[in-house]
Amino acid sequence: GHDPVNDQYKILCTIVIASDLLRSLKSEHWVFVLEAGGSWKKVVTHENYHHPHAPFTLGRSISSGSVVRYMAWRDNYHCEVVCFDVRSEELTTILVPRDVGLHVRIPVIHLKADLIEYGGKIAIFEHSYLKDGGETELWVLEKEWSRKKSLVLQPCQRHLVNDVELIVKGITQDGKVILAPPLEMSYGFYILCYDLQSNDLRKVEIQGIPQVWYDKEWLFRLEVYGRE
Repeated sequence: GHDPVNDQYKILCTIVIASDLLRSLKSEHWVFVLEAGGSWKKVVTHENYHHPHAPFTLGRSISSGSVVRYMAWRDNYHCEVVCFDVRSEELTTILVPRDVGLHVRIPVIHLKADLIEYGGKIAIFEHSYLKDGGETELWVLEKEWSRKKSLVLQPCQRHLVNDVELIVKGITQDGKVILAPPLEMSYGFYILCYDLQSNDLRKVEIQGIPQVWYDKEWLFRLEVYGRE
């Protein structure tokens, strides 16, 4: 993240020790300032921050000002939004309601949800049943969490997500969520754009990839830059 006041870039590293299914969980957090002579420094947790956590494995982070936010598991039954203030190097958390992904079986590590910005607010795009039922939910944080939308894909678009594990890669300024398949691609490159306003899903194929990339065992990482 970036501290705009002191014009410093910092790396946050979270070290987690956990038992199977997060029955026991410990974590500590370290910060590194990207400058000559920089060194790692342990983060002193905020007085309102009491719980160790494990960041979502494939989760995204979003930044606003000097604050970086990401989703994490607190234990078997709860997840939360972790807020790291890059300038003060303080950690605070916002508990996610258990109603988010209520249909997902316990433990919550089976929950598939990503942090996004929606209408200038922090939001959670929950897509645990997108590939099996075409169902998603959008939760928005104002003074408290509220379910903003419950969406079901149109039948004519269900084939785009059937049995495909998708990862949220970003969101456009007009509220379209960008989804991508796993890193192993042997059948062509594409992304899906999900318009949350109109409940419309579109496939965008990426052309011009050399055939040799498909003939060998390659791993690819798709990144989205900008929000236009």
